[in-house]
Amino acid sequence: MNTLLEGLDAKRRAIFATRKLHADPGELLYPRQAAVEMLNEFRSIARQLAPKDRSTQDDLVQEMAMAALLLRQPQTRSTFRFIAAWHAQNYLVWWYRPMRKSKQKDDFAEEPEPTSLELDRCAEAINVLAAS
Repeated sequence: MNTLLEGLDAKRRAIFATRKLHADPGELLYPRQAAVEMLNEFRSIARQLAPKDRSTQDDLVQEMAMAALLLRQPQTRSTFRFIAAWHAQNYLVWWYRPMRKSKQKDDFAEEPEPTSLELDRCAEAINVLAAS
């Protein structure tokens, strides 16, 4: 999982090194305005983060637009771009995290009965939670 994070960090650095601001850095955009006007920039970031998967690109664009709307205050384009890329990176880390493998159970196998020691531990945990 660390290699995934390192790879995304490198891609994010490359995005910000190659992208140029289309507007004056001091120009402020409202979040709704940014979510609409920056869709092409969001798409290009998504293409760099997930080059072969169109559905993931669409998800990333939606995630970046949502990130722009969550700011609620006027910001510069570079701020919106940074926050959007950060949210897209977090989305990828969450979406592609390793999943737990489910245990394969036979249809005829029964669950073992809990032992008295397990029941006592559960009761103690409930009592501790109820006391706090």
